[in-house]
Amino acid sequence: MAKIKHTANKVMLPSEAKATIVTKVTAQGESTAKSKSSREIDSLITEWKGVHADLKKRTAIVCAKIVVHALRYGDVTKADKIVDACGEKGKTFIRANVLREWFETYGPFTFNTETKKFNKNKTKAEAMASKIKDDKATAKFYGELVANFKPWETSKAEGAYKGYSVEKALASVIRMAEKAQKEHHGDEKTDVVGLEEVKAALVLIREIKAGYKESIETVAEPVEMKEAA
Repeated sequence: MAKIKHTANKVMLPSEAKATIVTKVTAQGESTAKSKSSREIDSLITEWKGVHADLKKRTAIVCAKIVVHALRYGDVTKADKIVDACGEKGKTFIRANVLREWFETYGPFTFNTETKKFNKNKTKAEAMASKIKDDKATAKFYGELVANFKPWETSKAEGAYKGYSVEKALASVIRMAEKAQKEHHGDEKTDVVGLEEVKAALVLIREIKAGYKESIETVAEPVEMKEAA
């Protein structure tokens, strides 16, 4: 015959007592697992912070060396190489546009938006020449570059998509074509063939949009109910 366990408040059967013990053990196990998981995550965060700080330092060092290299030898291709490695979509911890801004600010570089490559800025290179006139000056300049490598704190975020309008694009093309026609009429490099067709296309687009808007407004108009005679 099963023994009945008496408590201060109620009588507890053996099966109930066993269930209570299992529940406590399970809760303790979950608490232990949670604590272990929490410690692992904290350890990983600490490790990540160390790696991130080291990566920042290494990036500052290589970028500073690229600036000095460009000033000393006139070679700006190394800046292209590290910017390309970042990728336009931010494949690394630092965006490509952030590095471009930094190189143009602190080095003899000008970014060519057409070729997507850096050009040597001769004016800046001449103005910065004294910074590498000897080993002492170079070491000082190099140290300043590393210390000032904080582009993520001052750079602007890449712009969000602002939309696109065929109507506005055609209107812009027409304005530029008419300006070129007016200012450089007769020049063989001025090619405005098809301009009238583009104008006609713009008119058509505006008519279509106006008609669409009118049809929407018509549908939206409330229907007046006539009173019964």
